[in-house]
Amino acid sequence: MKKIRFIMNFLPVLLFLGAAPEVCHGRLLWEDTLKGASLGEVTGGGFLSTPGVQGWAPENRKSHPGLSFPRPDAISYPLAKGENFNPDAGTLRLRMRYRGGLGDHQARNWSSTLVDFIGPGDTTSVLVYAEWQGHEDVSHLNMVGFDYREDVYGFFIPLGWKVKPGDVVDLAISWGPDPVKDNRIYVNGREIRAFLDGEKKTAKRRESTFARYLAKVGRMRLGIDSGDGGVYPAGRAPAVDTVFELVQMYDQPMTPADLGMLPTIGSVSDDTFQVAGFSGKLVAGDKVVVTMVTQPGGKASFDMGSVKDIPMEEVPPREAAPGSPAVAPGSYQGSHTIRPGDDFENGQIVGRFATADNVAAETVLSASKWTIDTKPAVTFKIDRKDLPADSSAKARIKLTAKDANGNPVKGRHLKLTLATTDEYTGTV
Repeated sequence: MKKIRFIMNFLPVLLFLGAAPEVCHGRLLWEDTLKGASLGEVTGGGFLSTPGVQGWAPENRKSHPGLSFPRPDAISYPLAKGENFNPDAGTLRLRMRYRGGLGDHQARNWSSTLVDFIGPGDTTSVLVYAEWQGHEDVSHLNMVGFDYREDVYGFFIPLGWKVKPGDVVDLAISWGPDPVKDNRIYVNGREIRAFLDGEKKTAKRRESTFARYLAKVGRMRLGIDSGDGGVYPAGRAPAVDTVFELVQMYDQPMTPADLGMLPTIGSVSDDTFQVAGFSGKLVAGDKVVVTMVTQPGGKASFDMGSVKDIPMEEVPPREAAPGSPAVAPGSYQGSHTIRPGDDFENGQIVGRFATADNVAAETVLSASKWTIDTKPAVTFKIDRKDLPADSSAKARIKLTAKDANGNPVKGRHLKLTLATTDEYTGTV
């Protein structure tokens, strides 16, 4: 009996373990939030910053020949295989904010070098640079391998929109042994699938794996330039137009969902509880206000029953003041006035949001539940019940229409039909 009891006690555990799905997640090897490092600390990671203006404290500046303004040196990260870097499979995430050109850099701010990987003899294995402005309708990335001798994905990688000052560009580059499955480029959670040649014509994506470019890499530099015709000394940073906010390195190919890059809706609320009348129902003419909190600069809307995609406007943030509550950044507000025919039972507001480059967040429901009833309750009185069916007899009919909350219905057209009985009796 003891042996049987032992098996029965452990059977549920064995069944549970056997039913558990196999889950494999990449590991974050290291990250840098790029805040607070002094110039002497950048070789170990960090960023040059001062309160309010990143990278531009006087003690963090260096003047370079050919420029009328000072700039910081590049940030160098040593990479060691098996410790903080996996050249065979991984993901590099780099979040940055474009700020626009400064000084004499204004004329050439179309190109900004973001990051490069350095191999033996200080040769460039991969360099990633961006054309934020350029002369096109959209901004582009470019990835060059083996000391500029070949393009990794195609000459131009269009981002899908023209980056403007203040825009955040959250870039993730993944690699692995499978060039189709593992090699991916994501910008703000959206996968980049289009690649162009040097003439800006559609190019076929290269099938070689990105991992081969990283086989002998020993160092990564952030915010660099490797020459640019001799104007910028090699290894110096033209990171004038881009503020770097985050860099992360993972040991496996990651998706935007893995990285938390996809936009999310923080909350959706409405005032249906206050608007509904004594019946608890919403009726024609009631105005419902909906508020959403998510991220700034996107497109917000909501569904209310059978009415879809009602637009919302972004509300400028403000601090609390007497009689005026605070408004958080990324707040949106919209309204809908109930119309005849909007009837719906036991509904909830559905909040929708998409970023400026059309990456959609998961929809979120408001907590409030409501019912819309726009059918009027109609009663009528006739001062004469028996009306002779002749051309001279008259009767006064009083028609009353009220909504579900007992309020008179206004602006509605009602049709009343009078008929005789099945057999002619001489009366109506």
